[in-house]
Amino acid sequence: MLRDARLDALLRYWSEQRNGSPLPPRSAIDPLDMPTEVLPFLMLVDVIPAGERRRYRYRLFGTEMVIAAKGDMTWRFLDECVPEKDGYRDYILALYESLVQERRPLYSTGDFLAHAAPGTLERSTQRLMLPLGTPEDGVTHVLAGQILTAHVQVEGHPMHSAALYREHAHRFLQID
Repeated sequence: MLRDARLDALLRYWSEQRNGSPLPPRSAIDPLDMPTEVLPFLMLVDVIPAGERRRYRYRLFGTEMVIAAKGDMTWRFLDECVPEKDGYRDYILALYESLVQERRPLYSTGDFLAHAAPGTLERSTQRLMLPLGTPEDGVTHVLAGQILTAHVQVEGHPMHSAALYREHAHRFLQID
């Protein structure tokens, strides 16, 4: 279904945890039960009501994500650690908002263009975002996997130093 087998495995795990509900509760998710190949690429994000809007905080930030971001974002808010550059932060927050409103899995793809070599494709990304919560409370957490494929090694630049992020597509996944 998805272009990456690890994201397919994560989607299957999430679907199994639903147990007939539209979305699984956070309590149904246990990293020890997950396919081990997804753990390094995993993020668990708290959805925190903050007045008229929401804030999103990384509760878990997988080891491959730490390497790619050149730092552990665990316990940090997305709006404080995702770069604003070229609207990237707004794009990521809009994906989270859409997921919370729709309460359905969201898959997106895109490219980071290299800052050090303008116009050069630095890396591609595939992102799967899965809602966790209850029908009464709505989405309380987001379980996400992100696969980054390097195309050009740009020394000294963290993942989000790219001059431009270019989205290819995002779509909600149909679930049974």
